This record gives sequence, structure tokens and C-alpha cells, in this order.
Amino acid sequence: MIKIATITISLLVAFVYGGSCAAEQEPKTAEDFFQVGLDLKAQGLAEASRSALEQVITLDKNGPLAKKAAAIIRGRLPKFAVPNEAEQENVRAHTMMIERDYVGAISGFTTAISRYPDFEWPYGNLAYVYIMQRRYPAAIRMLKKALAINPNYASAWGNLAECYRLTGDAAQAAECRKRALQALPKNLEKL
Repeated sequence: MIKIATITISLLVAFVYGGSCAAEQEPKTAEDFFQVGLDLKAQGLAEASRSALEQVITLDKNGPLAKKAAAIIRGRLPKFAVPNEAEQENVRAHTMMIERDYVGAISGFTTAISRYPDFEWPYGNLAYVYIMQRRYPAAIRMLKKALAINPNYASAWGNLAECYRLTGDAAQAAECRKRALQALPKNLEKL
């Protein structure tokens, strides 16, 4: 089982970092897999990130890096397995969001939500677009839907805190910040 994960991750490393899987690029240690997992998450590749971080847990057993990996899986990755097509739709819409094509991003995230209603990232990303447009009630609705799917979704809690702050609800903002830190502590070194 470890070998299969290593091969899959090695191929993804080549994809993410470009080029071939030279020996110096292939992850071998828990630290290597941890960095690959973070990089894959940043690319929007949730399931590949999960595989790399699960490899960290396997290699590091109950060590500090395994605890960090488990916290990231719990607080930053989707609660349920995500089909490749769902990841691709979310990445396309996210790219539009980064390029400030908010109309295209809203359409893309809405489509992803309709096709993959249990995938919380499009809800959170759509909420972020709404925050950028100062449409706070709409953002709050989307974030609450994301949190209904995954109550440990740290980014959703953080963005919900920001929405409440921007709408003047300091008590709700404080509660959401607290929940974000419970979902994913800022200082993972303490885990």
C-alpha cells in the first residue's frame, strides 16, 4: 500500500513541480510528503494532498509531523472524497476568481455546487467572491452551507468571522475566530 501511494505521489510531484520524477524530487521522508501535501493542497488537488498527508501519518506514526498532517486533513481538506472532475471545476472557477472575473467565478462555483453538493470548497470560494463584492449576507449563507458539510472547515470559519466583523457583529466574529482556531490551530508546532 505504501508503494502505491509513493508511486501516485511521485507522479503528482512531477505534475506539480514540472519535469520528470528525478530521484531528488521523489518524496521519501515524512517531511518530504508533508511539503508535497501542502503544495498539492495549494494547487487545489485535495485528494492527492490527502494521500501525501496520510503518507506522513504512516511514516511519522504518532510524531509531531503526523499530528500536523492530521490537523490539516481535518481542518483544510474536504470532509468527503472529492472526484477529480469536482477538483477541476473548482480550480477553473478559482482561477477566474484570482483573475477577478467574478461573473465567471460565480458561474463556475455555482455549477460545481450543483454537481457536487457535498464538496465544501466551492461554497467557501463562492463566499469569498461575495466578500470581495461586499455581498456579506450571501457570503454568510454560503459559508454556513460549507460548514454544514464540514464543521471543521477552518477557512470557512475564518471567512465567516471576517463577514461578521465587516457587518459589525463583534460577538459572532469572535466566536467564529475561536471555531477557526479549534479547527486548525495557528501554531501547528504545538500539536
